[in-house]
Amino acid sequence: MAVLGVVSRVSYARVGDEWRYTKRLDATHIESLCPSWTEVRVCANGVVLHADYQTAWDSCAFHEGCLARPHLFIRHSGAPGSAALAYLRMFSGMDAWVRTCDAVYAFMPGWIGAIGAALALRRGKPLGVYLGGDWRETGKHNPRLQGPSFARAAAARLYSAAAGAIQSGIVRRAQVVLVHGPALYARYERLDRPGHRVCRVAPVLGFSEADVHVREDTCQGDRVRLLDVGELLPVKGVEVLLRACASLAGGSKTFSLRIAGEGPDRAKLAALTDRLGLRDRVSFEGYVPHGDALWRLYRESDAFVLPSLSEGFPRVIYEAMSQGLPVVASSAGGIAAELAGGVDALLVPPGDDRALAAGIAALPADPDLRRRLIHNGYGRTARLFERMRSESPAALLDRYLKPLA
Repeated sequence: MAVLGVVSRVSYARVGDEWRYTKRLDATHIESLCPSWTEVRVCANGVVLHADYQTAWDSCAFHEGCLARPHLFIRHSGAPGSAALAYLRMFSGMDAWVRTCDAVYAFMPGWIGAIGAALALRRGKPLGVYLGGDWRETGKHNPRLQGPSFARAAAARLYSAAAGAIQSGIVRRAQVVLVHGPALYARYERLDRPGHRVCRVAPVLGFSEADVHVREDTCQGDRVRLLDVGELLPVKGVEVLLRACASLAGGSKTFSLRIAGEGPDRAKLAALTDRLGLRDRVSFEGYVPHGDALWRLYRESDAFVLPSLSEGFPRVIYEAMSQGLPVVASSAGGIAAELAGGVDALLVPPGDDRALAAGIAALPADPDLRRRLIHNGYGRTARLFERMRSESPAALLDRYLKPLA
């Protein structure tokens, strides 16, 4: 048995007098590692959230057992400049933390994971990396670098290139790399060799076989009820979805949209909803935690729409499929590599609101297509449960990283 240090990619929030996970799926992922290690130590970004934003985060407390209290070396208030100063102050503390661990597991993409991985390599610690997306792609959509000016466009390209170079350098040197999504795996699988394992990992899900909801068809009512689940960020493409819904408003079928998620773009998207005349058709549900409330949203919907501009392979697609929803999604990132268009889901080019509207309109118009997507979605979900038994992060780290610790 040994001590595993986990460098988390998400913030941890203060709720009362304790720090808690801000995403339940990350809690599930990290705590699944505990049975194989004497202790799991978490290093993460800690943010004291304002009271009116607390509901955006899942209050998921640390479980007792081998999981230690989080080590929060990066604490800031969210004020402009506070994050940069916190990063500058954190290096010595994080380096000391790395030295207390027998192995390090860093979540990427992101600066916290990259810094933790670099320090682990510097200290000669066995390193595992969870690569949940392509930093080169997500870097293109960094909200701080968006805008019409040439300088911002150049900065976005430079940031994306630098992030991609850092990602590739860490992947080449880590002893174990767990890659989420087939497109990223195809890029790095050639690096797989004894002592440097590159593995395609099964996603950590927030549900089990018992949560699967069986139905044969949807779109039976007068109104087609659409659902999107995800954070309200530019990279999630919600603006594209709203514009697609606006073009559907004059069609023969009535559509409504529920958006489950929270994030910094909420006010901007709500304003766009009003400008497009969609206030009576679109509802923002806010953050909906995993459990009965989220399942109810899926089961009350007729179709799931994912308009992301960049993705690895999002878990919400599996959630929707498990609830019997036909899926319309962009072909961004690993989605097109994982799903067959017209077989598993309807795929459209990312950022194309007209194509997205056409895909959505095809579902109520074509019952055979709709039922085929539902049937094949259940099949994909069943195969994923099989993969999770041998390709979960816990199983792969147990096999390849733990022997090195």
